[in-house]
Amino acid sequence: RVLFRSGATWLEMSVETAPDGRTEYRQRVTFRPAGPAGHLYWWSQRLGHEVVFAVMAKRLVRAAERLGEARAG
Repeated sequence: RVLFRSGATWLEMSVETAPDGRTEYRQRVTFRPAGPAGHLYWWSQRLGHEVVFAVMAKRLVRAAERLGEARAG
């Protein structure tokens, strides 16, 4: 959990095995704005954060796939 003057942010990440055996990565960001400054911050930074978190998720998944392939031989 990260606290800013504009609000509080949580980043949740999880990895689970789906019923069909695939591995699923999930990422969720929660922001609780603190007053008008928090709302202004959220709306001004939202698109940038969406890009950053999407890239982060793709890189984490790619790294996990490479590690799995290396372990499998």
